[in-house]
Amino acid sequence: MLACLAPFLIGLLGLWLFDHSKPWARMGFFWISWTYTATWTLCMALATANTAGYTKKITTNALVLIGYCLGNFVGPFFFKKDQAPGYILGVGMMLFCIGAQVLLLVIIWLLLWTRNKKNAKKLEELGSSGLGGYERALLDETDLQNPHFKVFTLPSLLLTSLTILQYVY
Repeated sequence: MLACLAPFLIGLLGLWLFDHSKPWARMGFFWISWTYTATWTLCMALATANTAGYTKKITTNALVLIGYCLGNFVGPFFFKKDQAPGYILGVGMMLFCIGAQVLLLVIIWLLLWTRNKKNAKKLEELGSSGLGGYERALLDETDLQNPHFKVFTLPSLLLTSLTILQYVY
């Protein structure tokens, strides 16, 4: 998600700071800014992949969708007609939201990383006793209840991809 936010930030700053007499440069920055649309898809995938339990997963997806809809409803109110064409308040709010999104992504990554560490320690203590990961997956337990549940962070995703590639090739 951070990889999609960086070009969006460059595009937004380019649109805001470049002179209006250079329409092709501004068009290029506008096209670059569309990488932001990938963050919505990644956000939904992150919420779905890192949540277990039917009710918790549905509630998480509903809250993400409600937040998205509220943002789209409230966003246009920050672009005041009297501030055209610079829209200082609107662009400032977009920059604030990008900063908040980056901060929340770092916090979520740290939270998920610590949960993975805690679950790994729990599994070490359990040993081979109890139900395995596949059997517990069918019990409709949440990610906090199932010690076999592993959330996807970037390092774990890269390691999983490398492991899969090792077996394929």
